Amino acid sequence: MRPFLFGNSIFRQARCLELGLEYKDIGLLEYFYQLTLSTNLTYIRKKEIIYDDGLERDVFYFYITYKKIKEDMPILKWGERSLRESITKLENVGLVKRFKFENRVV
Repeated sequence: MRPFLFGNSIFRQARCLELGLEYKDIGLLEYFYQLTLSTNLTYIRKKEIIYDDGLERDVFYFYITYKKIKEDMPILKWGERSLRESITKLENVGLVKRFKFENRVV
């Protein structure tokens, strides 16, 4: 077994198996990783308590829609439901975190 996926030392294959991730989940995570390297993103900055020390720190989220992901990665043939399930899986294992909007965004 190769130790890393996508030639990236962040994605350790054994750890992905431990977390129960499938190739689509890893493909989506790689997509998010590559997006963070882009300069054409809309970021949301929010102060949050993220450590046990109780101090607020700036947390940055990037804004992306299901439609954009499906357009950028048509080879995975995702529907919105399966895409949502994959993002939820990544969120449940602690690899991504969704921004909770206080008001509905159209």
